Amino acid sequence: MKTYALHHPGNRGMLHKFALFVFISVLVFHGTYFRIRAEVAVPTLDWLVLARLLACAIGFMAGLILIAKNMPLGFGAKMLLLYAAAAGLSAVTSPYPVTVVGYFILLLGACVLMIGLTYSARNLAELETIEKVWFFTVVVLIIKDTVTSLIFPEMAPPGEVIRIGMGVTHANELSSLATLVFWLSFSKKRTRHTILVWLLRAFLVYVIIGARSRVSVVAFLLGGLVYLLFASRDYLKRWVTVSAGVGALSTFFLLTVCLNQSWANDIVEYARRGQTRAGLTTFTGRTLIWQHAFGKSLESPIIGHGYGVSRLTMGQPPNSEWQPSHCHNELLEVFFNTGVLGLIPVLAVFTYSLGWIVGFSGLRRACSTDLALHAVSVVVIFLFSCLFEPRLGVRLIPIQPLFFFYLLTLDRKKYFLRS
Repeated sequence: MKTYALHHPGNRGMLHKFALFVFISVLVFHGTYFRIRAEVAVPTLDWLVLARLLACAIGFMAGLILIAKNMPLGFGAKMLLLYAAAAGLSAVTSPYPVTVVGYFILLLGACVLMIGLTYSARNLAELETIEKVWFFTVVVLIIKDTVTSLIFPEMAPPGEVIRIGMGVTHANELSSLATLVFWLSFSKKRTRHTILVWLLRAFLVYVIIGARSRVSVVAFLLGGLVYLLFASRDYLKRWVTVSAGVGALSTFFLLTVCLNQSWANDIVEYARRGQTRAGLTTFTGRTLIWQHAFGKSLESPIIGHGYGVSRLTMGQPPNSEWQPSHCHNELLEVFFNTGVLGLIPVLAVFTYSLGWIVGFSGLRRACSTDLALHAVSVVVIFLFSCLFEPRLGVRLIPIQPLFFFYLLTLDRKKYFLRS
């Protein structure tokens, strides 16, 4: 009787819906402004920390039940769990073991929840529902944080260039979410709300520009380029058209800069963000952080200094007066925090995610054209952003579950091909 109850379609449906509700809770508690703490302060327990821990703990239990009914696990799921295990193990030698364990619980809960949700999807509609839940939840969070930033500009750090999101979440994170949502909003299917969708896209472009994040702007353009390249079956024609367009625009822009056109100079000033030439040549000090973080990583190369606490353990780079909040590179962040034990599964995850690009045609047939196009765009945007900003090595943020979803969908390719 117990076995029948566990596998009853009605019970599975209710559990799947409950897991989606927990998924929304995880996104909300980890993806929007509630309060701000000093970056270099050791986190203390409060209502928000408890809510995050509770949401991820419940997500872990719900995901575990769903996984138990959908074994065995694929390569992507195994690598995510191995990375989560490395994150937990990094607490052993960390000077902040309690904090690391807390971040590990959040990561593990999110991983298991996404495995359970993705593996329990029995058809394309249920799979796309997970994507839509992420989309609409994050849209609400972006609108809420953007409005908060505009209404309360005094929340931004003093003495800096005005950027949407600073002092609320962060301009880089807000613009990254806006970039992902923008390209997820496109669909080959006809929609009845075309005007609303284009209004949303215009708002998202405003957020990306107002956040003044150079990484997000380039990622936005790169995501659009990839979407156009894969949206047509005639790849050769698309490559020629897009390449020619990019080349013509680049040449035109460089020519106008050389001719000292005012609008071109305005774009240059926008990209400079008030920084000196020395700051730009070091990628806003990133090269100094990379050298410093790599040297510190060799002090604990096996299990790292502790998952999610690089801002507390890295220290200041030589000849600098500022404290970086992270390593500003995904692989370096993972190596610094979790050592080789965490770096190996993350490298495997990144390589595996390229399957969306290499096997796009087959995945388009197995899933859908929209889902495949979204996945390709997100994977490319994610991997490019990882060159300058950590996504997996830091605390849980909404970008991670979306990447987990597409990664785990690769594990289900054979199932949906058979279906």
